[in-house]
Amino acid sequence: MQKKRASTICSGIILLSALLSNLAWADWALVSNQSALTFVSTKAGNIAEVHKFSSIKGQVTAKGAAIIEIDLISIDSAIPIRDERMQKFLFETAKFPKAKIVADVSGVLKKSKSAAYVTASVPAQLQLHGQEQSITLELAVATLNDGQIMVSATQPTIVNASGFDLVAGIEKLREIAGLPAISHSVPVSFSLLFAPSPTKAH
Repeated sequence: MQKKRASTICSGIILLSALLSNLAWADWALVSNQSALTFVSTKAGNIAEVHKFSSIKGQVTAKGAAIIEIDLISIDSAIPIRDERMQKFLFETAKFPKAKIVADVSGVLKKSKSAAYVTASVPAQLQLHGQEQSITLELAVATLNDGQIMVSATQPTIVNASGFDLVAGIEKLREIAGLPAISHSVPVSFSLLFAPSPTKAH
């Protein structure tokens, strides 16, 4: 009887170890409906407006490779005709429907194992409108009780239109709207929730 009980306990320990091993190598998938990515445009010198993208996807692998994909067609400026113009003349979504951010956050993940809240400056690559540029993301990463992680910007990332061949599109929008000016630089902010997706141990 004791041998049977010991065997059962041993089996339970092995199973628990396997589950924890799998969880340690978990990937995280973006929870889109609880995440947000926004930018602020300034027109006519001092009129600022917030725009967002309603469709974003992403994941963080166990090794720390982070990929965020933004559906540019999902631009939401709260004015449908302006959304259509931004799709057509600014982002040219017929040719460039997506934008992508790629970063190595392995260092941040290591820190988050021993702290519930960490901040870091993370180099990343932004792929937009057929161009790719290096950017720096100022991040705050909070580890939640259920294994989810919240990644948010501690300060906006400034994206310059000239680095992504977007100046002509901005000028086209300015002409259509009859504005004296639209800023060529925009601050981008985000709050991203990731939920764990356990995978087999490597």
